[in-house]
Amino acid sequence: MPKLNGVDVARQMLKSDPAQRIVVPTGVNSEDVVRACLALGVRGWKSDKTDELTKAGEALERHDSALSSSVSNQILTVTQSRIGWGDIAAKGP
Repeated sequence: MPKLNGVDVARQMLKSDPAQRIVVPTGVNSEDVVRACLALGVRGWKSDKTDELTKAGEALERHDSALSSSVSNQILTVTQSRIGWGDIAAKGP
């Protein structure tokens, strides 16, 4: 049986039921892996600590997202660079 990574597992799970809400329990924060999972529809990204996973599961039950701070920072950095917030901030009010 071939080994699957988190992206492959999320892809298969969402293919069988697109309405699923998935938390990826991992310590991997590679930008490529994060982007791939978020593009698939993954709504949570946390370390594998039990308390964090429990809180992430509760957030998904409320139809919220649950992202680790490092993933949130990646998203903010990419978003800010794409919309030119650095240029806006430099110009001032």
